[in-house]
Amino acid sequence: MSGSDLSPLRTRLDAIDKQIAELLTERFEIAKEVGAVKKRNNAPITDTVREQALIQKLEQQIDDPLLKEYIEPIYRSVIASCKAPQQLFAYDTLPYSQIGIIGLGLIGGSIAKALRAKNADLPIYSLLKNPPRDTKTITKEVDMRTLVETCDLVVIASPIDTIISIAHSIASYASGRTQRLVVIDVASVKSSISEEFMKMTNAQVEFVPTHPMAGSEKSGYKASKASLFLHNPWVITPHEHNKNSTVDTLKDVIKYLGGTPVVSDAVAHDRNVAVVSHLVFLVSVYMFAFIATDYEEIMELAGSGFETTTRLASGNIEMHDQIFKHNTDNILQSLQDFIKFINSHRIDTSDSLDFFTAYKTSRDEYIEKKYTR
Repeated sequence: MSGSDLSPLRTRLDAIDKQIAELLTERFEIAKEVGAVKKRNNAPITDTVREQALIQKLEQQIDDPLLKEYIEPIYRSVIASCKAPQQLFAYDTLPYSQIGIIGLGLIGGSIAKALRAKNADLPIYSLLKNPPRDTKTITKEVDMRTLVETCDLVVIASPIDTIISIAHSIASYASGRTQRLVVIDVASVKSSISEEFMKMTNAQVEFVPTHPMAGSEKSGYKASKASLFLHNPWVITPHEHNKNSTVDTLKDVIKYLGGTPVVSDAVAHDRNVAVVSHLVFLVSVYMFAFIATDYEEIMELAGSGFETTTRLASGNIEMHDQIFKHNTDNILQSLQDFIKFINSHRIDTSDSLDFFTAYKTSRDEYIEKKYTR
């Protein structure tokens, strides 16, 4: 088939894609209105019965058997995307009026995008870059002094190894403030940061350690998204110089961004995330390394299950290297506990069905609880 034969077909596809984009936009806007009505009536955002009925109705309207197979995953994605504004706009209290974000990677960029999605006029500042960033999310790029003097909340979303030095810089510029500046970080280890934050907290600036339990195997501003924090916990690990009123205010910020605030001790946080986050990454890497090293010749047989299980191995390696160095003991302990669990839960043909059933049921209930709100 020549290029001239394809041209009219592609023109028709372009026209259809334009219509799809317009209809999705319309559906998205109507979903926002539905969310507003549900909010006024205190109704749940998710209606699983209606969603399933919609998908079944669509399947019945399609004759092509291959397309019929794709309707459910397509519409699950459409439904999820249309619920996102309902979930993100469910909470509308933002107690800060000018926000600075240092580090516009995955987390910092997602915070900026969530803020901008909810308030087109909110002043959001970041540090000067050369050349300037090509983004409409940030109101203005400024130097550190201006950022510290202007903002009432600053988010340090830079790599772990840079957080303390940035905090010291903020503290030095905050010495002349009359109103106390609140500064949070978003690093996934907290004990060492919490100790330093406590030392630097004074009448002019209050440093509060936090950690959003959200992420991706992708990194950078391009991978960031306004919906990143939906359904996910965001941990605050206050030190003894933090005020309860500040912690409560930050809970409002987290809810505004779509997250679920959780307060924890910093030491307990590092121990716990070593199990539910850092170990998960490590097991993903180990799984890929095991297959790639000892069974490289059969990797071409691997399907989607292998890709899904090892997805995190493609994550930000510099970040995970810093995490490992800052939380080594807890991560290695969780790895040993995992190995011990495997050895103590050996299965054979007599109990495999029971084992698989128990944990399938448990995981299904966990997923249902997390995403049905």
